[in-house]
Amino acid sequence: MKPKISVVIPTLNVKRYIMDTIDSLMNQTFRNFEVIFIDGGSTDGTVEIIKERLVDAPFEWKLIISPNAGVSAARNLGVSLSNGEYLYFLDGDDYITPTCLEKAYNQAVSSNADIVLFGYAIVAEKGILKSYKPHSLCSLSPSTGITALRKFLKRELRIWTHSAIYKRKLITSNRIKFPEGISRGEDFEFISKALFHAEIVDCVSEVLAFYRVRGNSLSHTYSVKDFEWISAQKRVYHYLVKHNAPGDILDILRNILIPNMLVGILRRVYIASSCDGNLQYFNKLLKNPKIRSMLKKVHLKTAISISSWLLSKVFLYYPLLLPLYQTYLKLRGRLGGNCDGGH
Repeated sequence: MKPKISVVIPTLNVKRYIMDTIDSLMNQTFRNFEVIFIDGGSTDGTVEIIKERLVDAPFEWKLIISPNAGVSAARNLGVSLSNGEYLYFLDGDDYITPTCLEKAYNQAVSSNADIVLFGYAIVAEKGILKSYKPHSLCSLSPSTGITALRKFLKRELRIWTHSAIYKRKLITSNRIKFPEGISRGEDFEFISKALFHAEIVDCVSEVLAFYRVRGNSLSHTYSVKDFEWISAQKRVYHYLVKHNAPGDILDILRNILIPNMLVGILRRVYIASSCDGNLQYFNKLLKNPKIRSMLKKVHLKTAISISSWLLSKVFLYYPLLLPLYQTYLKLRGRLGGNCDGGH
């Protein structure tokens, strides 16, 4: 009998956390699922732990050792090897509640949903940092994929890769894959395309999954790879244009989401550059015509916050005021002792 759900888990040197992940699967109240581990060549004993812990597992599982080509490639490989009616993606350092798969699958069956969303929490060593529940969609549940996509792009609906199950046929028939070779925005691209093609999206308004943050902070230092977020959003935009998406969806991407994302990235670039004492790269970015054109699309009514709108104007017209902004962040305790501006 084919499993109802295929759980795909990429792993790479997660010895410290993999037991929590496995135990959360062993404790599931729902039993009709398979687990596919795609290991990228762990050298810390992760593979041995998986084999030992799952000797008497109450579900089917397989372990594939594959050259490390990134999490996206691992997930795509897992999908190609899956047999379940639905797909669920989980990482080797995250975990789920005992009723996660049962509640998600039962909700899917009740409405024949292509996607079922549920709440998730971000956790660190000190405990839960933040939690998100899909209340805005559950009030309309079940919903269309376009409605869910619209809310997702407007940031009214928070979706994490591991806070949803997807009908396998939806993913394979529309040839939706995680983009490989990048480390930013791959989840956004996959989720956006899946929502666009989904006819029915349902939800469970409970926290059923836990995303582990290494350390106790949500902060992230700037990396040039952050610009991959912009590229991912642009790819989604062109994909939706090609597939005749509604005009308001395209407008959200083109005139709201991408420009506001740019403001956030430039903010981190400025703080990192000023802390390093070298603003040459940042100043070059501010002079880039394409970047300036995008910044001009940030309006007060469409900015994600007033501070984001103000920053866009400072970047465009008053860059000499930026040191005052950094002083403000320091006074607010938003910069660490090492001048880490990743908040």
